Amino acid sequence: DDDFSDCINDYEFSDSMNINDSNFPFLYLSKRSIFLIKPPQQQQQDTTLVRRPWLVRITQNSFGKTKISQPDTSLEPIFPSIDYSNMLDFNELSVLHLGTAFIMEDDRDLWDPYYDYLHPRTVLAVTCHGKKPLVVGAMCFVTPRPMLFRDNDERWRPISSSTYYGDICVFNGRIYSVNVFGRIVVVGPESTVQLVAQPLVDGGSHKLLVESEGKLLLVNVYQSYPDFFGIDLFQLDEKENKWVKLKDIGDRVLFLACGCSFSAYASELGLPKGNCVVFFDNSVLCIGNVEDGNRVFHLDQDRLSPVSEYPEYLNLFLPPEWILKS
Repeated sequence: DDDFSDCINDYEFSDSMNINDSNFPFLYLSKRSIFLIKPPQQQQQDTTLVRRPWLVRITQNSFGKTKISQPDTSLEPIFPSIDYSNMLDFNELSVLHLGTAFIMEDDRDLWDPYYDYLHPRTVLAVTCHGKKPLVVGAMCFVTPRPMLFRDNDERWRPISSSTYYGDICVFNGRIYSVNVFGRIVVVGPESTVQLVAQPLVDGGSHKLLVESEGKLLLVNVYQSYPDFFGIDLFQLDEKENKWVKLKDIGDRVLFLACGCSFSAYASELGLPKGNCVVFFDNSVLCIGNVEDGNRVFHLDQDRLSPVSEYPEYLNLFLPPEWILKS
């Protein structure tokens, strides 16, 4: 395993943490899901209405309260806060589920400087018939922390140091974890890890995992303040246990966020073309890019652009006219 001992300071995990402790924020996980809502067939034939689909993020907290597209302040240009007044009936809509993660929403992170350092931000779970779910938690990117594993005693324990600075993804019913070097493992029962692919040699500051067309992709992000930015894409070769570099992704669009990335076809989204990456939270981009609204990376142009230059992407997260009139 890679040695990160020099990165660890006094703010260490204890050997385990009890998630049933009411003072521990894992008790207040919220379920966040991404859906693509398509217009009904009869409305698709009505040229008087805007027929584009709608990408919507729905969050349900542990008390059963549900909300739609309520972003952090820095994300308001992409996820606007709108009162939908119970207008949505999913039974009457064509809905495609694109991804789900369990996240923490707690005001304490606004005041505690060590909150992101000590507490996981995203949790994934895989269930198996007759067995307890396998549950893994991920820290935020800026902290030198391993993934967390929930054991049979419902306590959270650090996994191998090979998962430091990592991202997690459910792929083919298993939880994959990648570290900052591109070393990817499958997390198994009792917090065991099985090597899937060796590290990359290309460097990069962040690694994100996303499933696309039944394949596991790795997004290798390069950035430095104030304006350097680049992306390399890789696909996992499961037989050879290695990453294979991709030149483009065709009609696909990747939407990236910590622990809940997904992909969709540009043709399904009503976009003129794919082969691009959209960042829809602030877990990856440096503060300069977030403040400037730089969220769309076109692979063919090798350029990170403000989403305001491409209203078709911004509009994906706004309710279309046919939704507002329904």
